Amino acid sequence: MPSKAKAQKKLEEEMKRQEELNKRAMDAADKLYKQHERERIGNEKVDKTKREEEQVMVLMERERLSREKDQYTGIGSDKAYRLMLALREFAKYQSWENVVVDSWLPSVHSEADINAFLATWETDENAAGENSKRNLDIDFATLGQAHDLINQILKEQDTARCEEATGGKSGTKKIAFHRRNLLHIYEVVLSKLDAMTANILQFLDKYVDRDEEQGITLCKENAALRYGLWAGDRRPRHRGVDYRELGVSIGPKEGAYLPKALDLVKERGIRVMQLNFDPMSSKIEDAQQGSQYRALGCVVFIEVMQYPKLPLQVREWTLRNETFLAKGLLRHPYPPLQATDNEAKPIKVSFVVPPTVVVRHLAPFIGIWSAEECTWVMQGTSDFDYKRDTRTVTFSTQHLSCMAIIQERGFDVPYEEWCLVPMSDSEVMFVVEGRRRGEISDREVQILVRENRCRVVSPDEPELDSLRDSWYTPATLLRHLADSGYNFTFTDKDAEYFPDVLPKSKKMELRAYEDIAHFCSVYAFASSKHNAARAGLQPCIACEDPTLGLFRMSKAMRPEGQETPFKPDNDDTNWWTIRYGTGSCVATRCEEASDSADLRAADEQASHLNLFMCRSADPESASVAGSSGQPESVTGVALELHNIQEWPA
Repeated sequence: MPSKAKAQKKLEEEMKRQEELNKRAMDAADKLYKQHERERIGNEKVDKTKREEEQVMVLMERERLSREKDQYTGIGSDKAYRLMLALREFAKYQSWENVVVDSWLPSVHSEADINAFLATWETDENAAGENSKRNLDIDFATLGQAHDLINQILKEQDTARCEEATGGKSGTKKIAFHRRNLLHIYEVVLSKLDAMTANILQFLDKYVDRDEEQGITLCKENAALRYGLWAGDRRPRHRGVDYRELGVSIGPKEGAYLPKALDLVKERGIRVMQLNFDPMSSKIEDAQQGSQYRALGCVVFIEVMQYPKLPLQVREWTLRNETFLAKGLLRHPYPPLQATDNEAKPIKVSFVVPPTVVVRHLAPFIGIWSAEECTWVMQGTSDFDYKRDTRTVTFSTQHLSCMAIIQERGFDVPYEEWCLVPMSDSEVMFVVEGRRRGEISDREVQILVRENRCRVVSPDEPELDSLRDSWYTPATLLRHLADSGYNFTFTDKDAEYFPDVLPKSKKMELRAYEDIAHFCSVYAFASSKHNAARAGLQPCIACEDPTLGLFRMSKAMRPEGQETPFKPDNDDTNWWTIRYGTGSCVATRCEEASDSADLRAADEQASHLNLFMCRSADPESASVAGSSGQPESVTGVALELHNIQEWPA
């Protein structure tokens, strides 16, 4: 019994101790709960206050932007009116210049005049008359006229692109109008070249002695093209074809003779045409599709042609066959459809690179035009070699057709950096550096802008001499630069071929370009590394927003009267990083030296409708922002940046 009572007592003591522990735990939990509740209520009050403050800020921003929008309506209208007057004055002088220089051409603004000009040319049977040997000098003179007309339309199309870039509503329609006329002219030019070639082959006996076994190698050239035709060679094997006067040669890649698959013993010849214009690439734009490659400088046609049998001479009579070959061409594809690999061997081709093309690789790449895909493709060409002293490119090809020197359209994308440097009250330097590869292709391009004209300052390659010596409209200069190997104009469709690059919103870009153009003669502007539109490769913690752009603007203005370049040091204390959107902009806390981007507004900075209103809010800058005389003096700058869809890194 004593042991049982002792155990009962011990159990009661244990239960009492457990009750005390539970009570203490409940008291501690209750205390902790109350403490958490107090903290929660306090945090909710802070969050509520913060949300209310943010809501107030949003409402204030909305009210401020609405008020600034009303204020800017009159200012914007005045700016647009001044710009319209300046562009109209420029267009007047440009039209008079065209009348003086090219008064014999049809009006490039009249599709009827162009069609009448082309119809007359198409029906013209040449001075020699129908079914007679043509006068090649007349044909080439007419081709020269067509080339002049092409250049004139391209200039007018450039003017339309400038109009589109500055917000003109009719610019897009004018571009399509000129493109339609260009396609028609290209079609007629190629058709006339075919008719001329067919006539030469039909009257081949008048170009070559009947007893001459080696046939004819005809070479002619003018500003529009280099033309070569080899035909009438009756030898059983051919080591190659050399158009010495044109700098073009065709030979076997392997062995001593041209491949048997060419069947050159069956009344076949080879035509070579090196056109100093591009009749193919406009089809890409017309199809509203992007492209991976761009043709540079020229387009080369190398084709195998069938020619009729030589006529029979019976006493004083010449019996000439009148088949479809008298006015048309029969092309033989190479490689032939039924040829084996052993028969259709690669052919070695050489030609001279145009003097305006910068070869930015060790050797240029040659592309083939694909009619099915309506684009240039890197297919069937290899073994590229380039002699810089003679500017001769040599390569092997498995196809004889339309080909060109090609370069990746986005070769310089994404840009390493760009900047706009004020030079004087009326001049601005636009500097852009393409993607760095650590190769001979790395370049920095400098373009000097003055009023509605611009010219290249660097690089100093001799191929760009004409672009350094003369002033051009922005679109014309960009077109010539692209033909030379420096392409800075793209479409959103082209971005499909740029790895990890996303295009920005056009609405945001156009707003930003207008603002930058207004201030770039007094403030310096530069790219920001935090703006790179690269999918999955963000250099900052913020997600990429296509409607948002980041660029830098100098805090200081160019001193009045300074005639030397104004470019502050890259120290972050000298620059604002502007966060620019489709409806507002603000100077941020973002620093170029930082690894991440802080997109919050900088201290004592608020968002505004645009840079104009932002600078107007600054007493030191109000006098500059209030000047409406800036836009027309730097109109060209907007186009230098226009269509660079990926904001540079």
